[in-house]
Amino acid sequence: MRRPGGLTWAHALGRPLPFWTYPAMAVLTGLAAFARSRSLLSAPYAQWDITSELWHEGLFPVLAVIAGMATLVVTQVFRRNSVLAGAVRASGANRALATFVFWISAWVVLGLLAGLLPAMWKSARTATWGGLDVRDVLVAVCGVIVAVSLGVGLGAVLRHWVAALLTAVGYGTLMICAMSEAGAPLRLLQPSQHPVFPTPEFSLPWGLVLFQMTFGLVACVTAVAGGAWFLAHRRGSPLTSGVALTALLALAVTAWAWKPMTRVARPPVEASCAASPQVCVHPAHDKSLPTAVAVTETLRSVGGSRLFGRTYDDALFTSDAARAGALVFRVDVRPTHGMVTKTLEDAIALDLIEGALPLCGRVDGTLPISAQVTNLTAFEIARRSGISALLEVVHEPQVDDPSLRTRMTSMPTDELIRFVDDNLPALRTCSAGAPEAS
Repeated sequence: MRRPGGLTWAHALGRPLPFWTYPAMAVLTGLAAFARSRSLLSAPYAQWDITSELWHEGLFPVLAVIAGMATLVVTQVFRRNSVLAGAVRASGANRALATFVFWISAWVVLGLLAGLLPAMWKSARTATWGGLDVRDVLVAVCGVIVAVSLGVGLGAVLRHWVAALLTAVGYGTLMICAMSEAGAPLRLLQPSQHPVFPTPEFSLPWGLVLFQMTFGLVACVTAVAGGAWFLAHRRGSPLTSGVALTALLALAVTAWAWKPMTRVARPPVEASCAASPQVCVHPAHDKSLPTAVAVTETLRSVGGSRLFGRTYDDALFTSDAARAGALVFRVDVRPTHGMVTKTLEDAIALDLIEGALPLCGRVDGTLPISAQVTNLTAFEIARRSGISALLEVVHEPQVDDPSLRTRMTSMPTDELIRFVDDNLPALRTCSAGAPEAS
């Protein structure tokens, strides 16, 4: 029987377990990461910032799976009353558990990268600015190593497959608690979940990253040493040692999930205007929204009221054209409250109508929104309404009534036009009463 000390780097595929053990763990990790990032693939756009955040903010369900798998591997190697567990020595236990942590972490990080690769590829092709932040990757790798280390330590102490389930459930619960509002990390996981900040322009400070890496190293060494000591000496109760490692797990999870952000300043982006300054378009997301060029031409051809295509930043308010007065509407393709806008044209119409009418109050108590309207309809509505005051549209549609949601998605374009025509006086009254921009 080979001693545990023989578990060297040659056992990169999981030996003494079957050779497919570690690759299977990588595949499961990749599937979990892909499931976590699939909303980015379904959205009409993706930004590097959101994908970068996904490396650590989106890991809390994935880390629970990783910790459970690491625990299961060690419990299968050092099963209770097994010859291998009985022959272990202190030095061999340290080397064996450290080897497990190294190779499991390497395979799991590889699987994580593979799972996030589709979203990263889309971001690289569509993002306008930003890039994958190495700090997010470092924090993610640190979190993976901590999860694997604690799973390995608990597996060495408890040595029963039930410990894997307890570790996964416990880790997941702790992560959910740590990622709650009390932990205050941003949830930039999906385009439809922006509860705190309107734009992903926040970054992890280097000091916090170094703190998390240092704490992760301490947690890793402590978990491996604690598990190896118990495995070699078998003194005390497994329950006591398990509780101690669980407390370390809770502390490590809390430290990893605690992420104060620093704001990243972006230079202002000026708007571009047509030769006759009737129409102005904000160009911040021309690359991430391929139809923006067509929208620009449509705006220029319509004339009439000056229009701004609002994106996520506030830079348009620094432009002279905005100060002179324009209707500001948000080019926002995020699905909100079950109302999924499929294209840029739908999004413009959605935000334009939903943003303009509530300024005058709900004319008939309904939301005259159709996900099928085109950008031409939206711009014609703006032109007919005569709105020219600078208005900041920040309203998010609250769609909780299923029947109302059905009506919103099925209202024909001609019905929408008739509704707006019938209520143009109210819109003009609202425009006349709006404060002029300074």
